Amino acid sequence: MPCLVVEAKPELASLLEEHDVPHLTADPIQEAVQRRAGVEQAGGLLCAVDSDAINVYITLTARAMNPRLTIVAGASDPGSADKLRRAGADHVVSPYEVSGSRMGVLALHPAIVSFLDMVRVAPGVAAGGGRGPAGRPAGRHGDRADPRRASRGQDPRRHPARRRRCRLSRPRDDAGPR
Repeated sequence: MPCLVVEAKPELASLLEEHDVPHLTADPIQEAVQRRAGVEQAGGLLCAVDSDAINVYITLTARAMNPRLTIVAGASDPGSADKLRRAGADHVVSPYEVSGSRMGVLALHPAIVSFLDMVRVAPGVAAGGGRGPAGRPAGRHGDRADPRRASRGQDPRRHPARRRRCRLSRPRDDAGPR
């Protein structure tokens, strides 16, 4: 997907050039700059300036130019999220909320985070099967790893082991102990 970075700081232009990132060194607040960047035809805009006020202004300008544009804006102050949404942002990302959520998930489900990180960094590795965590072959635990395989294609809700666990006892006619 083609993208263009609009960067107001000229000192960062060399870094963008070094990494072959298409960019425009200009002030993203300006409507003419947004027009030159192609906001009117764009499908999405990531608004990640370090000032929430400037993010609101960029969002307002871009929304007026392209009502169909998907706008994702960053908010450093939690109180700015509502203002960014009112300005037209479809999604608002707060680094504090994201990092807090990630820390919680890491504490509760570290294997899931490791897997998702692996998919993000090397999508072909996870999609192709191959090796799982710690270099073990994927599916090493056999039937325990995937309940659908344990039932050999049957609906897992109908698997015999599951039926035993989910069986409800009927009330007895006599009031004696069970």
